[in-house]
Amino acid sequence: MPLVSVIIPIYNIEKYVSRCIESVISQTYRDIELLLIDDGSVDSSGKICDEHAKQDERIKLIHKNNGGLSSARNAGLDAATGDYIMFVDGDDWIAPNTLETCVNAAEKTGADIVQFEHKTVQEKDINSEYGENSSAVDVETIVLQRDQAITSMYVIAWSKLYKRTLWADLRFDEGKLHEDDFLFHRMMYNVGSVAFVRQELYYYLQRSDSIMHVLTKKNYTDATEAFFDRVRFCSQKGWGIGATHGSKWGSLYFLNVYKNRLIDVDRDFQKKTMRKFLALIKETHSRLGIKSRVCLYW
Repeated sequence: MPLVSVIIPIYNIEKYVSRCIESVISQTYRDIELLLIDDGSVDSSGKICDEHAKQDERIKLIHKNNGGLSSARNAGLDAATGDYIMFVDGDDWIAPNTLETCVNAAEKTGADIVQFEHKTVQEKDINSEYGENSSAVDVETIVLQRDQAITSMYVIAWSKLYKRTLWADLRFDEGKLHEDDFLFHRMMYNVGSVAFVRQELYYYLQRSDSIMHVLTKKNYTDATEAFFDRVRFCSQKGWGIGATHGSKWGSLYFLNVYKNRLIDVDRDFQKKTMRKFLALIKETHSRLGIKSRVCLYW
């Protein structure tokens, strides 16, 4: 059976990490290596990981200096030996049949990525939501080629099973927020097909203190840089659908932040950023010879 490497980055989540680990080691699919990356936690998260590692030989535990989410994921990728890769954030968890369902889908379809559905759980509802997992393994699966799949993809790294070969030359940008946005287009450029499993297999914990839910200036500028990078990269590769996709979502992001005043950033700075992005879109689409209605958003 194919080996699946499950990578869990961990930083100061002592309240949640055991549930996450247990959801992986209790999978119906047993051929796994679980990489726990303790990213310099200063609470008891590291000790909790130590205890779990003593109890299951499939766990590989790495303690490292704090470097952020991208650094932790990259450490996991460097150590992974599986045929497939999956990321699970340390405060989330997965259904017991997640790996079996995804490996079955990947092996049957030959898809490079298997994407599955997730359920958002509010912290106040965590006890009632935990354990409400489907047991089905063979579920509805739709396979799409890359250019069709991209419009239905979640940019987030979790909620997917990947062939490890996709990561041969890819790593997350360290020191960046929106690290998934920086990597998504580069990953998808090398994908042949994606299998979509229509089942909620991932439980995403909505925490009020999450850094991605507190819109800071760095959050905004990193997102801006990621969208610029996506359009430029796809343009250079001659990938018209990818460039149009990046244009659309970048435009919607900028307008949502600007119109709803979601961040305390100088309004002139935001206007200049949007104008630069629009200029890049026009240049890119003209060079590629593709049509876009993105100008309607401005």
